[in-house]
Amino acid sequence: MNHQIQGWSCGLLLILTPLLASARELNSMELAVAPVTPSAVLASSPPTGLLRQADCALPIIWQHSFSAAEQQQLQSWLCQSYQSVVQLLGPYLLMPEVHVYRRDSATEPVPWAFTDRGGDQRIRPQQVHFYVNPAYSLAQFLADWTAVHEFSHLALPLLDRSDQWFAEGFASYFQVQIQQQQGYVTDPGAYYRQKLQPQLPQLQQDQALIPLLQQLMSKRRYKAAYWGSTLWFIEAQTLLQAQGLSWSVLIQQYQQQHRLLDQDLSAVLASFDQLLAMTPAMRIDAGSQGAASAAPLLATMAAEIAVQPLLQQLWQQYQQRSAKVILRQHPLWRIPEKSEVDQ
Repeated sequence: MNHQIQGWSCGLLLILTPLLASARELNSMELAVAPVTPSAVLASSPPTGLLRQADCALPIIWQHSFSAAEQQQLQSWLCQSYQSVVQLLGPYLLMPEVHVYRRDSATEPVPWAFTDRGGDQRIRPQQVHFYVNPAYSLAQFLADWTAVHEFSHLALPLLDRSDQWFAEGFASYFQVQIQQQQGYVTDPGAYYRQKLQPQLPQLQQDQALIPLLQQLMSKRRYKAAYWGSTLWFIEAQTLLQAQGLSWSVLIQQYQQQHRLLDQDLSAVLASFDQLLAMTPAMRIDAGSQGAASAAPLLATMAAEIAVQPLLQQLWQQYQQRSAKVILRQHPLWRIPEKSEVDQ
């Protein structure tokens, strides 16, 4: 589906956007990233291998008027970003629907974006909405983190608002891993530390970390909440490495076997640990049957396996231990962070 739809006026959108924010899973709230600024952790120029016309079946609805050349460039950006995400996280069982709006006055390629996953996802497609300034080049769009962040969200089910910190930590963690795969981030560990450093005054508290992250989200202190939430995923990655796995491998398996079954964070964490308790052969056997038909097999396996709730235990630690202690002892500050791409 790739057709023109006459959109709302910009003024009406500006009025409705805050209302949408209260009812939907909102992402890409961080606006301070300069997508093509070289630094110690950003590549100084985009890899030329990405500057090609992508070919994908991603349905795009143009909510405002775009020229044929603008549509071609934006479609290439969206398709290449989506393909980069599924390359690391595995193919999505449900194809999202993309809505694109103009923001000619924006001072960056993608000033605003969010996902909308209301209703039955098998009937109504998951939607991702992007507000863009098409005056920017394809290279600048590809270097921007927003699209890979938004598409990453779709690897997990829509979580409760109290668990939005987990959803944002997941997407923020993987946007860095995917941008490293694309060639835009050279050192993921240094990138996380660079993002966390300005947020440390808000994060170094005696309060337990998860309640603190929930509080930061409710107060719309998004940078501290988003990057503070990556701490859980970074530490979990070190635990997965000890088992010869990685987040990328685990999420690929999760999408095929549990993604359409889980409804909340507790189910997601239980599914992660169930997959970790399986042998490689059992994971392949379950994955080959698909999500729906594999459900009885997974239930049988769960009853037979003495599950060690590795990630659930880590969640409990972050629920109970002070943020200050977690930060002081966190592996990100003690050892270089190994990327998913290096697994």
